[in-house]
Amino acid sequence: GMRAKLVEQARLLFTDPQDQQLARFILYNIDDNGYLKLTENDLAYTEEFDDTEITRGIRLLQQLGPIGIGARNLKECLLLQIAYDYPQQKLAESLIKYHLDLLANRKWNEIAAIMNISLEKVKEITDFIKTLNPKPCASLSDFSAH
Repeated sequence: GMRAKLVEQARLLFTDPQDQQLARFILYNIDDNGYLKLTENDLAYTEEFDDTEITRGIRLLQQLGPIGIGARNLKECLLLQIAYDYPQQKLAESLIKYHLDLLANRKWNEIAAIMNISLEKVKEITDFIKTLNPKPCASLSDFSAH
């Protein structure tokens, strides 16, 4: 399936054994939407990878899969897409980084006030954010059936 393909690509792309191991670990722990889901058990089992390592692994994976793959949550997923595909979208990046809750609750006026931008601009940024993919690997589930 798709996961096996990505693991294979990781093996070819990353020469460092630690990188390969990290990539493989994350790939085997992502759910069908492409999110990294680690339970307390997994964390106990993975003492070799701390948070910094995991973050590095997620960055590595962006070279392989759909951008956003392996993210731990929606915020990280969207920020990865901006960092890699739309680095010029600084306002969208701040909005997601600091005010995702306001965005989720559609508090347009508050966003405009806090970010000191017009409502027009808030709408523009929001429309852009809607074009990002909240489930970078929804395609993983399409593949697992075969």
